[in-house]
Amino acid sequence: TAVFVGAGNVSEGGLSIGHFRVGTGAGIRYRKPVGMLRLDLAYKVNPDEQDLRRAGEFYERGTDASTDWTRRWALHLSIGQAF
Repeated sequence: TAVFVGAGNVSEGGLSIGHFRVGTGAGIRYRKPVGMLRLDLAYKVNPDEQDLRRAGEFYERGTDASTDWTRRWALHLSIGQAF
């Protein structure tokens, strides 16, 4: 099993604490001959406004489209070491 917290900042304007985005989650690990099989469920703690919408919504309706709370969750399946 695993529990994780990640934070990062991708910005053109330089490093700013206010622009950091945080995610947290939990997962399970299973060792296979080809590598570690990982299944993680992650939650965006403080997502950007764009993270909560489909890409097409900005094109179709502009920035006033409603946000969807289910977009805070993500399921990740991978094979191999995390890093």
